[in-house]
Amino acid sequence: MNFRNHRLLTLIKPFGTLGATVSCISQSFRHVNRRFTHQTIYSWPNTLSQKRKIIYIISGITVWAFILCASFNYQRYSSPVVSYLIYELKRSPTAEIYLGKNINFSSKWPWIHGRINHIKGQIDISFRVSGSQDSAIVKFKSVRKGKGTDWVTLEWTMFPDKNHEKISLLDELSLLSK
Repeated sequence: MNFRNHRLLTLIKPFGTLGATVSCISQSFRHVNRRFTHQTIYSWPNTLSQKRKIIYIISGITVWAFILCASFNYQRYSSPVVSYLIYELKRSPTAEIYLGKNINFSSKWPWIHGRINHIKGQIDISFRVSGSQDSAIVKFKSVRKGKGTDWVTLEWTMFPDKNHEKISLLDELSLLSK
């Protein structure tokens, strides 16, 4: 048996200490009661390699960007404009002819493309909807000239997947709103 097996000397490294010199009396069988000096130099181990650091930084930025994009999409999704458009689309006879009954978003987490800016008076969005017969892309564009003025709808169209033609829903919007 030697000194390494008995572990009689335990050092606790205080913060800021780089090295320590300890004077002890040996308790091993070979060198009973002999004095020796045990010197240790502490250094923090480099546990992360440069490649891993880069991977962690890139993955962190990617997760951050994904969460940021998802939160912006959720703001557009929960906007009253999108809720109103889905409501009007469900009541539209033209949309019912092309898409069928049960018109709603095509997925549980729909992606709303475009922008909704109430302060500047600009709405330009598109999203996918589906019914019992077909699915389509709905585009809506509206502007407001100044503060306190009414919104002017420039475009409200639907592009069904089966026949690939542009179907305007603008006429129905004015009829259903009255």
